[in-house]
Amino acid sequence: MNVSDLAEFTEKKISSMAANFRRAPGGPVIFGAKSEGRLVVAANAVRYYGAVGRPISSANMQWDPVLKNFEQQFLAIKAMKDQTDPDTPKITKALPVMKWAEAFRDVLHRCVGVRNIPLAYVIRAEDVVPVAPPALANGFPHSEDAGSVERELIMRASHLHPNYRVDNDKVYGKMEEATRGTTYAASIKPFGRRRDGRAAYLAIISQYAGIDKWTIEINKFDSILHNERWKGTGNYSLDKFCALHRNANEQLREASNHVPYQLPEEYTRVGYLLNAIECADPSLQAAIAHVEADNHQDGLRFNFESAVAYITPKDPVARRLNNRKRDNTNISDTKANEVNVGDIRSGIGKTGVHLRFHEPAEYSKLNKAQRTELFEWRQTPEGKAAVEKEKATWSLKNGNKSKRKRLKKGNVSSISAVAEKVFEDKISTLLERSSEEEKKRAESKAALVGALEDIVGERSGASDTKSLEHGKDFLVSILKRAKQS
Repeated sequence: MNVSDLAEFTEKKISSMAANFRRAPGGPVIFGAKSEGRLVVAANAVRYYGAVGRPISSANMQWDPVLKNFEQQFLAIKAMKDQTDPDTPKITKALPVMKWAEAFRDVLHRCVGVRNIPLAYVIRAEDVVPVAPPALANGFPHSEDAGSVERELIMRASHLHPNYRVDNDKVYGKMEEATRGTTYAASIKPFGRRRDGRAAYLAIISQYAGIDKWTIEINKFDSILHNERWKGTGNYSLDKFCALHRNANEQLREASNHVPYQLPEEYTRVGYLLNAIECADPSLQAAIAHVEADNHQDGLRFNFESAVAYITPKDPVARRLNNRKRDNTNISDTKANEVNVGDIRSGIGKTGVHLRFHEPAEYSKLNKAQRTELFEWRQTPEGKAAVEKEKATWSLKNGNKSKRKRLKKGNVSSISAVAEKVFEDKISTLLERSSEEEKKRAESKAALVGALEDIVGERSGASDTKSLEHGKDFLVSILKRAKQS
């Protein structure tokens, strides 16, 4: 018997063997609980090394620190297996295949199959892994690249194991659940008879998340980093713009797992962000200049998140929005809820409209949302009382104005009558002082005066003061010329 034979010893078998030792016919054999526990760990480690294709040696079977480290990580995997599997994400319009694939992989990382291996190993890119495993990390049962027992199992567990079919079947069940009731269900239907989850997953990815699709994504998000500009206008804050850059970089990182793409370094990312800011705000420009100057290896210029944390407090848009928020919520009048003639206030609405009576000219300047909120406030008892009182005051005040306006119009008519009397008297005087020939000429002039008056407007009902004055001057000039003639 050699060490590799421990792979045949399950925890139950080891417990049974220990019990037999204690009841041996020739006398009990001392086999303590500590020895039993370590033997169980060693057997699990042997099976683990076999699953990842790593040869057994005295170095990787040392209890301290290798097997002690393995024990803790393996117990964590078993605990995850005892938990209920998380819900399978479904392919939807909000979660298209390219984003769904990442979510689906994350779920399979938390679903442990019958081999005590996360189901993500079923859908990994490589079906067959290199025979020679990478070197072990110092004091650990896994490689430096893998970083954990769980990750090493996902990266290297064989698909030739008899129980692989069980795990593959479980993955197909989750694929069916993810595509149920969608157009994608037809893509996995050919693999339903064999319950081949890996093939179903690869078919979906090939059709809807292939290299051509990822290339489009790279062009899209690379364009954001190079071409989008932030000018510090409107309500679009600098923090949101930085989040746009952050998200673009993460999408490029995901795409780089599928197609060759060189991700930008931290220095380059900071450069893209600073070049995209086209805002002349002095405080912000001073912050940007500081980031540019802090260009040593551990400085802000070499750390995207640190640079963002430094410049965003200087955002003029956020400062303006915060000031506006304070202005809308602060009420300086301690009697803001009382109704005062000429300044009725009971606060400011969500749309920024003052909840009070608005004169027609003022009301016409409100937008649709403000008018709607004002209308709803007017339906409340408080709003009705406030508006009715101020409206009555306004009507009284503006009613007097209307009366004065009507009197003014009446005065225009009176003035017109006086002007007509003056013209008639002037013509009579001319007639008395003129000869018969002059009388005829004056009568003609008078006829002309009457015709012009009709045209200008007073006899035709016109009440425009400017027109009347113009007509008056014109008639006087005619009379002067009539007199001279």
